[in-house]
Amino acid sequence: MTADGSSWREVEQWLSASHAEAGRVLPQLLNLPTPMLASELARRPELRTVGMIQRLTAVAEEALDRFPLRACELAAIAVESAARMEVPPARVSVALRIQAQAWITHARALRGVGRIGEAAEAIAMARELFQQTPANEWSLAKADLLEAQLLHDLGRREEALPLVRRASSLFAFHYDHDHYLQGRMIETWMLWSAGDGAAATEVWRATVEEAEQYGNPALVAHLERKMGVFELRHGSDEEAARLLASALATFVGEGLTGEAIRARWNLAEAAAALGRINEAISELHKVRAELVAMGRLGEAALASMAGLELLLAAGRLDEATSLVDILAFLFRDAGMATNALEAFSYLRARAGQGRLTQDDVTHVRRFFEDLPQQPYMWFRGLD
Repeated sequence: MTADGSSWREVEQWLSASHAEAGRVLPQLLNLPTPMLASELARRPELRTVGMIQRLTAVAEEALDRFPLRACELAAIAVESAARMEVPPARVSVALRIQAQAWITHARALRGVGRIGEAAEAIAMARELFQQTPANEWSLAKADLLEAQLLHDLGRREEALPLVRRASSLFAFHYDHDHYLQGRMIETWMLWSAGDGAAATEVWRATVEEAEQYGNPALVAHLERKMGVFELRHGSDEEAARLLASALATFVGEGLTGEAIRARWNLAEAAAALGRINEAISELHKVRAELVAMGRLGEAALASMAGLELLLAAGRLDEATSLVDILAFLFRDAGMATNALEAFSYLRARAGQGRLTQDDVTHVRRFFEDLPQQPYMWFRGLD
């Protein structure tokens, strides 16, 4: 029971309902210019909910790589709105965690645009909020991980390395494989950048030994996927394919669907790099099917575009044309929104005219990459 007599199940139901309502409202708000979005949240207290802050923070996270300035703007709105949330006493600790996570995202966005001093201030705000909540060790480790990167940016490596190591240790204790491996990779990168290649190699060797020693197949698979992607990005395609195939088999065996999807998509990239186009396309078809089944239609569309790009690059226009037709009906029947479905109508028209090109598919792929930032954005073709 919580402080006001509510059960934790009631709190979870409250969170779920808030998240669902925000999911209904936020797409319309995201189509507004950023100042208008900020104004709407400022003047309408009913919009300043935990669900809205969570979803807005997630959209800011998605914007970090491609739209760093927009990520900054959205994260700033999230932290400002979070500070003005009104929640029942029993929900305060939950709201504080969500508010603190918004500050972490804001710090990442500020770092991405080079505003290091402001990013440090944002991390300090996150720490202050996390420290007001119970069982905050894991949350504070996330702040440690980001602060370590800021310290490294400032040339303070002697302070950065102990901090990132402490964070990695805490993530390992809490079985957070993704953050643990992220920490180990950041430590490796710091050592490489300092010219200590031997120490960097030792970090990875020790990580592998640790995973194997504790008999943790999921951690080994996470490590294999991370290393597979690293090898893929650095031209070792055969080794990448081997590591990714092994990781995929483990994830499937462990029933880790989300992890399996990521590994399968990476494996498709490795197969394509090795010239095994049929294998790559087959894996991408499986990725698309799994994502559609989960209702993740935007990501499924991106997997579809990856397959089409491979077919066109291989000169297999007839197969690409047939696939476009299949995809148009598949996404229609899956319930894709009309504005997004227009992209498939465009491809279908181009294919019907015998004019489908790589540029068309790339244009559609970029549309789906941008769509999370403006869910009601209408597709416009190249012509």
